[in-house]
Amino acid sequence: ADVKTQEILVALFGEIQKLVESQREFNAKLVRSINSFFDFFSNILGAQKTFNAETVRFINEYIGIEDPESKNIFVQERKLLNDRLEAFLQVLGRRFQSSELKTHREIKNLSELIMNFFTVLDQQWNGQLPGTRVESAVPRKKIEDVEYAFFEDIWRGAIHDVKKKQLQYLKYFKDKKNILDFGCGRGEFLELLTEANFNAFGVEENEEMASICKEKQLNVVCQNGVVYLHRISDNFLGAIFISHVIEHLSYREIMGLINLCFRKLEKDGIVILETINPCNYKAFFHSYIKDFTHKTPIHPDTLQFVLEMNGFKIVDILKLSEIEESEKLRKMDVQSGGLNELNKDNYNLNIERLNKLLFGNQDYAIIASK
Repeated sequence: ADVKTQEILVALFGEIQKLVESQREFNAKLVRSINSFFDFFSNILGAQKTFNAETVRFINEYIGIEDPESKNIFVQERKLLNDRLEAFLQVLGRRFQSSELKTHREIKNLSELIMNFFTVLDQQWNGQLPGTRVESAVPRKKIEDVEYAFFEDIWRGAIHDVKKKQLQYLKYFKDKKNILDFGCGRGEFLELLTEANFNAFGVEENEEMASICKEKQLNVVCQNGVVYLHRISDNFLGAIFISHVIEHLSYREIMGLINLCFRKLEKDGIVILETINPCNYKAFFHSYIKDFTHKTPIHPDTLQFVLEMNGFKIVDILKLSEIEESEKLRKMDVQSGGLNELNKDNYNLNIERLNKLLFGNQDYAIIASK
């Protein structure tokens, strides 16, 4: 291979990694600043509410209705203070908005730079650019891991939004020990478990995502999940959490994983499997086929059947990520003209059926116990 080309690619990849790390650090600082701003804002509002309450109490107790002139002066002073506070908050809001727009521009520029780098690297790797085909400058898997982690950052959603959705699962882990987050990704749920003082650890095959978890001081092993699970003693785990993993596996791999989970769980241990709902039109055509690593859409009834066939008892089935009403087909107003009442009822009934068929829940989760 062309040694000089290898050196250039390695150096370029290193610079890109530095940019990504710098951007992560900047984003973290921005989040801390935003949180501090809202804390400050909340304190101001709290102080203002206290002041208003004390003002009303003072007026009612000490001035009384006999002194309307004093009352009027006090009310004017309070209005002046409120106006100044509102002006101050508007200035802060404009500064924050300006900072937010600048951040979005910087992230967009960085994203374009990274994607251009990946394009050039892929072309060089496949011999599409002039020069010698590169075989060892940068490990191919490393490139794919970074690419997919970047894809997840764009389409999976912000980490704090994912964590907010996953809060509902914590109640199922009460009194559970030795909890495994299988395919923990960026570590959203593992972070929730750690914050709630559960004894939890994760396994993630993607090196880039595993490094993100380790930066958060999370207990994560970078390894193939099935290989890692085989190393764990039978009847050892109290719970296994598997979120948006099984759609990346073949049917045979899903069967093997569920059987393996049953072996590794202790008695009354639970497994939670969350995946895309292929019965939902938008979920399948907007989310499922968008990700080129997806292999198997699995119907909720099929997953339930596989779990029960492997000895699990179904604890709960959750319908997740409901589509907003504004995105669904609209029913006809019963007061509108043009159709008789029976035709309107039939039309609305058909719309309701179509909405259930096309725009139901985008994800689902099955909770099962051993």
